[in-house]
Amino acid sequence: MSLDEAARVLVRLVQDFGDSIEDESATDDEKATARRVMDWLASLMRAGRNADGETERLCAALAAASEPVVLVANEVGLGIVPENALARAFRDAAGRLNQRVASMADRVVLLAAGLPMLLKDPALLGQRP
Repeated sequence: MSLDEAARVLVRLVQDFGDSIEDESATDDEKATARRVMDWLASLMRAGRNADGETERLCAALAAASEPVVLVANEVGLGIVPENALARAFRDAAGRLNQRVASMADRVVLLAAGLPMLLKDPALLGQRP
């Protein structure tokens, strides 16, 4: 799948507000389950669960996945420092989560203003995914 095709699929997935999105137009090779990661993180933090421990559980599940998975996450570290402690804790946990997931991902695309910016792709480094 080209970067343009991946960006179009990602935009379609982001536009859906469900917790889990199956991309019906994807071929069998491209089928992916998308999860809105920040909603997941916020839910577990509201429940008082350990964000770092749950991040490791998520990463273990991703490593064991038999099909490609697309994770959609907000970038929360580019703004001002939140005033309240809970918002700061969420921002910090989200940053650690994004870093951890990106470290194990084959491809990382930052979508800003509708434009995909490729941050990580093995093909650019001459590697196989």
